Amino acid sequence: MKTRNEILATLPYIRSVATKTWGEVFVRQVKASEFEGFWAILEGVTGAERMAKFTALALCDENGNRTLVDEDWRTLMDGPLEPLAEVTDAFLDFNGVTMTAEDEKKSLTQGNISSISSVKHSESSTSEQRSAS
Repeated sequence: MKTRNEILATLPYIRSVATKTWGEVFVRQVKASEFEGFWAILEGVTGAERMAKFTALALCDENGNRTLVDEDWRTLMDGPLEPLAEVTDAFLDFNGVTMTAEDEKKSLTQGNISSISSVKHSESSTSEQRSAS
């Protein structure tokens, strides 16, 4: 069994993501204290707005500290869509959220990138981590 210090030493969980527009960025896992807000975005917002909000929530530095604040999603909406889609896809995957086959088909037929109408938690999400050395 892991000790308290061993558990706390594994935080935060972050992942490097290569984007075409922004180059390498870091995304993080949602903190337990942010869970309700995460699901509110997932269930209550669609399209580019959802991607911008997730990007604002996801981006972090190499130590897992957020680089943007919640309100930055509005500014992100004025930029290109591609990095928002890349970050959102990595962020959702890293947090164990996957699209069902039906959602993927609906997304393709409607032409929406990352249009997730219903989601399920992946039982086998990977835990990648970088330690702040």
